[in-house]
Amino acid sequence: MPGTMRVRSFLVLVAGVVAVVPTIGPASAATITDTSPPVIKLAPTPQFVVPSTIGPGDATTHFTFDIPLSLHWSAQDPSGIGGYDLLEETGFSEPSYVLKNSLATHYDYLGAQYDNSFGGGESGFRRFILTARDRAGNVATAATRWIEPWVVQDSGSGDPSSFSVTYAGPWAVARSDLFSLGTTHFTSRKGASVSFAVVTRAGDHLAVVMDKNAKRGSAQIYLDGVLTATVDTFAASTTHRQVVWQRSVPRGKHVVKVANVGTNGRPRIDLDAFMYTVS
Repeated sequence: MPGTMRVRSFLVLVAGVVAVVPTIGPASAATITDTSPPVIKLAPTPQFVVPSTIGPGDATTHFTFDIPLSLHWSAQDPSGIGGYDLLEETGFSEPSYVLKNSLATHYDYLGAQYDNSFGGGESGFRRFILTARDRAGNVATAATRWIEPWVVQDSGSGDPSSFSVTYAGPWAVARSDLFSLGTTHFTSRKGASVSFAVVTRAGDHLAVVMDKNAKRGSAQIYLDGVLTATVDTFAASTTHRQVVWQRSVPRGKHVVKVANVGTNGRPRIDLDAFMYTVS
C-alpha cells in the first residue's frame, strides 16, 4: 500500500563522482509521500547472449534446445526500488517464480525451439511477468510477449514463408555431429556472403551462429545494408555453435548479411545458423 517515508540524504564520493544517498532518518527529516507506482522499462522479448553456445539440435525432431537467452529490465521511482518479482509462464503450466524480492535487473535462462509435437513436454513458447515494488509499498506490473527462439539452419531449412537464406559466391558444406544439426556452410573466398531475410515484430531479436577455431577468419555483419560489426571467428581452441552477434530490431522485414573478410592466413569462415525470436 502507498505510505509515508522519512528520509535524510548525505553526500558520498564514489569513483570520483559525488552522489546523493537517501537513508532512513529521524522525525526531523523531510517527509516524502509517495503514492505513485514504479515506472517499469521491460524489453518485449529476451535477447540472445553473446558470446554463448547453443545446443547441437536434435536430429530426429530438428529442434534445438539449450539456447542462452537474457531478459533485461529497469524501473524508476521517487522513493527507490525495493525489489522485483519475476514469474515465468509456459503454455502448459501455471506461472512460477524465477526471482522473488530481488534487486537483479536481468534473468538468464536456456530457451528451446520446440512445438510440443514429439513425445509431449513443454512448448518452447513462454512469457515473463515482472512486478516492481518501491520502498513506499507501491507496485507495478509488466509482461513480455509470448516468445520462442527459432534456429534457422545454414541450409535454410524451415518455413520459407517466414524467412529465406541466400548464398552469394562459392560455399561448401562441412559435416560434423558437433555442428548445429550436423552441418555448416563454409567459404574461403573474400567477399562471399550469405543473407538471412525475416519479418519481425518490434523488439524481436536476430542472431548469427558461427564456428570458431585457430584457422578461422573474420566476417562483416550487416543489418539492412548497414555494417554493424566485424567479428573474428579465431579461437585458440575449437568452439562450435557460437553466438557471435545479436541485435534488437523494429517491426518489419530485415536482412542480416554475413560477408567474408578473407583474413590473411586464415581466410575461411563457417556459418552454422541464424536465429530470431518468434513472438
